[in-house]
Amino acid sequence: MNKTIGYEKSARFYDMFDTKENIDFFKSYSLQNQEVLDVGAGTGRIAIPIAEEGIKVFCIEPSLEMLNVFFGKIFGKKQLAKYLEIFNSDASSFKFDRKFNFIFMSGVFDHLLSDKERLVVLDNIRNHLEENGIFVFDVFIGLMKDSPLKLAGVFEEEDIHYKRFVKSQLKDKDLMEVTLRYETYVNGKLVEIIEEISLVSTISKEHIISLLKTSNFKVNAIFGNYRKKPFTEGDEILILETQIIE
Repeated sequence: MNKTIGYEKSARFYDMFDTKENIDFFKSYSLQNQEVLDVGAGTGRIAIPIAEEGIKVFCIEPSLEMLNVFFGKIFGKKQLAKYLEIFNSDASSFKFDRKFNFIFMSGVFDHLLSDKERLVVLDNIRNHLEENGIFVFDVFIGLMKDSPLKLAGVFEEEDIHYKRFVKSQLKDKDLMEVTLRYETYVNGKLVEIIEEISLVSTISKEHIISLLKTSNFKVNAIFGNYRKKPFTEGDEILILETQIIE
C-alpha cells in the first residue's frame, strides 16, 4: 500500500471519479470572455472543454502529477493546445503582469487551512481581477462531517475495475482529515491499492463571506449547486460569485 498526500499518486484516477456537473457552469461564465484564469486546474477537466470553445485558458496547478495527466490529454492536439497556457504554481504565489475579467477556482478553497492562507490567496486573486471582473469559486461543505470509509464510486474499463473509497474524520473544530482509497481489480482480482491522506478545512458560509469582505470582495450570488439554485442550509456545495468592491 502506498500512502501519499494530495494527488501525487492518484492523479490518474482523478477524472474517473470526478463526476461533478460543473463544466457547463464554469463554461457559461467563460463564454463571455476571450481569456480566463483557472486557479487549481488539476487535470484540465474544466479548462479543456472551455479551450475547445476557442477561449484561451490560463491554468494554475501546483501538482506535477496532475499536470502530467493534463499534458497527456492534450498531447498532439496543437489546435487545442494554443488555447491553453499552463503554469506549475499555486493559488497564493502565481503572478501575471495582467488582469482577467473572469477567474474561477474549483476544489481549492477547502484545502486552504488557515485564515492567513485564505487571505493571501484571495488577495492574489483580487490583484489579478479586472475592476468589474467576476471571481467564482466553490466550497464542498458537505464533506465537513465524520464518515467511516465507504465506497464512493466504481469505474469500469473492459476487464479492469476501479473502486474509490472515502473516509473523513474531524481532527479539531477547523480541520478534517480525508482518506482516499483507490482499488484496482483485473478480472476480479485486486492488484493495487493507493491510499492518500490529506487535510481540508471546515468553515462556515458566514466566515467565508467575512474573509471576502476583508479582501475587498462583495458577493453577487450564492448557489447551492451548479444549476445556480440559491443556496440553502444543508446543501453540500457552496458556490460564490463575487466582484471587487468599488
